[in-house]
Amino acid sequence: MRPEDAAHLNRPHVIVHRMKLYSDEVTTVDGIPVTTPERTWLDMAEMLTLDGLVVMGDSCVRVPRGGGGGGGGG
Repeated sequence: MRPEDAAHLNRPHVIVHRMKLYSDEVTTVDGIPVTTPERTWLDMAEMLTLDGLVVMGDSCVRVPRGGGGGGGGG
């Protein structure tokens, strides 16, 4: 994410998309501005299959369990 008036980047294999974002669609992670999970999911809807979109949505709302990772349980 960059301000609208920022210079255009030209890098191989990088596609830059520009759009107007509302303030509630932006958050920060380690001081870096990023789109919220909800906004990112919405943007990805144009590129993913339905199955991929369901997987991504599940990941966005999943609450991680405490402890040492890995599934199983028991």
